[in-house]
Amino acid sequence: MTTRRRYLMLAQQAPWKLNGGAPIRNHWMALAVARRFDLDLVVAEVVDLSPPPEFAAACASITSFERPQGIAYTAFRYADAMRPSNSYFTAGQVTRAQAVHVARLCATREYAAIHVGDLNQHVSLPLEHCPPIWYGSHNCESALVRRQADYEGWPTSALVRVDAARVGAVEGRIVERSIHVSACSQEDVDDLDRLRPGAARKSTVIPNGVDISRYAPVRAATPQRGCITLTGSMDWRPTQQGLMWFVDRVLPLLPESVAGVPVEVRVSGRMTPALVERLRAHPRLVLVPNPPDMRDELARARTIAVPVLASSGSRLRVLEAWASGRPVVTTPSGAFGLPHENGADVI
Repeated sequence: MTTRRRYLMLAQQAPWKLNGGAPIRNHWMALAVARRFDLDLVVAEVVDLSPPPEFAAACASITSFERPQGIAYTAFRYADAMRPSNSYFTAGQVTRAQAVHVARLCATREYAAIHVGDLNQHVSLPLEHCPPIWYGSHNCESALVRRQADYEGWPTSALVRVDAARVGAVEGRIVERSIHVSACSQEDVDDLDRLRPGAARKSTVIPNGVDISRYAPVRAATPQRGCITLTGSMDWRPTQQGLMWFVDRVLPLLPESVAGVPVEVRVSGRMTPALVERLRAHPRLVLVPNPPDMRDELARARTIAVPVLASSGSRLRVLEAWASGRPVVTTPSGAFGLPHENGADVI
């Protein structure tokens, strides 16, 4: 009988919470790895939603760690960002307890690889007994932060550009140390190769995707006439930028009705209480914060709007809309990394 080798995976968010790009991508990566290895999963957050039985059964172990909250978290993140080997973008996700736990695992168990499922988890990499590294890139993060700076006001834009350079240093080091890198699109591989020449030689494009059968009921549902829906992780800064651009620049141009049909604009996704309060100032918006199942909102939608100003990787919300049979109106940045024809697949 052959003993299976072990594999260690580090993730910022619980991969069984299918509420955004990184968790969904890490979810399928974890299940794929678990077919061949005994998977130890380390998650940098404590969640009240237990993993589904089939996901829990696939993992040899799941360990999560609680971060500070409120002012304590803000202080923790700023202190973490001050380290020369870190950046503000990647700071504040890994507690000392988590780093000690990972170091102990690596010192006492032999792993085929350690999978860094989010760039900010680089802090968890042990100084000694570090297994071979597989970097699961969701975006070329430094390129994303650099593009994001173009849409920030002064002086934030200057600070973000400085941090983009620091993110590039973090990202470049982990790409250089990794035995392999997986990316969402060829555009991401090109960005990583510009950041660290030679990255393309050890990179594989694993495109994002969704389970089409899961959206069959949505395709069969009759949409609500005049309903425009915006979906996504609204607590993520690049998504917020696109959302507020839509609210400030696009929403005032939309008529309140077309041919007697009222136009309803729904914003649905992961939101903080502060963002909900900010959006309530716009009476034309119908807010659906943190929906338990996004398919309910997709079934209602007549059109999916994906306003994106700065991007890397590829947008899972576009794939979800396609799987749901709903037309997508987006920006060139929103369609980044996805094979598409303007006027056929998106507008």
